[in-house]
Amino acid sequence: MNDRVFVIDTAWSRVIEAREQNDRKAEALALTVLGQALFEDDRQDEAAEIDRQARELARGEHDRPEICLAQAEALLTRGNELEQAGGVAPLVWPSDVVPPGFHDRFQLLTNAHRAYDHAQRALQHVDKDTWDVARTRSEAVLHRRDALRPPSPLPHLPMAAQIIAGFVALKVLSPFLEEFAKKLGERLGESMASVLGRIRLRRRGESGAGDLQVDVPGSAHPTTLVLPGELSDAARLAIIELDPTDECVRGATLYWNELAGAWTSAEELEIAESMIMWVIRYTWVVTDPEVSHPRHTYDRAATRQEAHDLALRRWSDRMDGLAITQVHIRQGSDIDWGDPLPFAQRPVSDPLAAPPPENGPAA
Repeated sequence: MNDRVFVIDTAWSRVIEAREQNDRKAEALALTVLGQALFEDDRQDEAAEIDRQARELARGEHDRPEICLAQAEALLTRGNELEQAGGVAPLVWPSDVVPPGFHDRFQLLTNAHRAYDHAQRALQHVDKDTWDVARTRSEAVLHRRDALRPPSPLPHLPMAAQIIAGFVALKVLSPFLEEFAKKLGERLGESMASVLGRIRLRRRGESGAGDLQVDVPGSAHPTTLVLPGELSDAARLAIIELDPTDECVRGATLYWNELAGAWTSAEELEIAESMIMWVIRYTWVVTDPEVSHPRHTYDRAATRQEAHDLALRRWSDRMDGLAITQVHIRQGSDIDWGDPLPFAQRPVSDPLAAPPPENGPAA
């Protein structure tokens, strides 16, 4: 076992190879190695998901003890490699300044502890003697790591916002996200396991709405897709075909435009929505020369019925020195206003005449 085995791309290729050969024992071992590699790459949530898959795979096999022993052996070997790389000399803390090498050594020993700890889990109820070895090493490396800590606590750093990343996001949004990741990997020349490290999902409540973010080369900001609560099949297919590295969308925030059948900018979405909404135009007359007011004002509504109901309520409004003499409605895509609503017409000579009783929309 060596460092190259615990590289994400190498580990992922072994997972794929085992699946193609329908070798569940090899797949469980490869997933265990991939989980450790992800943890070492600071992708802890994904590592936990991959470990869960490895445990479930081993649990269903008749030769589970043999699989668990192979998993533990790989992790024990890796833990020893990391522990040796972490060094044994104590650190000196002459001031509040962090000594050189602290973070690297601390992380190496953290990774070693994780490897020993997961080896211990794999060996539970399988091999008591080797389980004791893993437990002893886990406790010892944890003690060594904690001995590196400064005399006083390091400054507290605020935690990043909770997100769902990589393989965990794949579990939530599979299978279309897997297809998207494969295509993105082809565009970037990266494996799917590596490219998943660029992808994260920020959830907003339990509705399913959230932001799908993709880190792309050449952009300080991720390409972000604002997901609606209900993601249609058309929207999913459009995500698969989307190239987040394209100049037109790289680093942009995109919204699903149902009318266009595409992911577009907020400005394009607003224009599209304005074309399908209903617009209400009020024509005003000023009866008091001291009152200043525009000739026309406007409202918007989602449907014709809502536009009609809103126009009727506004028609009944009373303001000193002002009156509405006509109301027109039209769909945003129309050019001509057409005739005014039948109920909404007052002669200019009698602008304050009482409105007629409420009724349904005009035909």
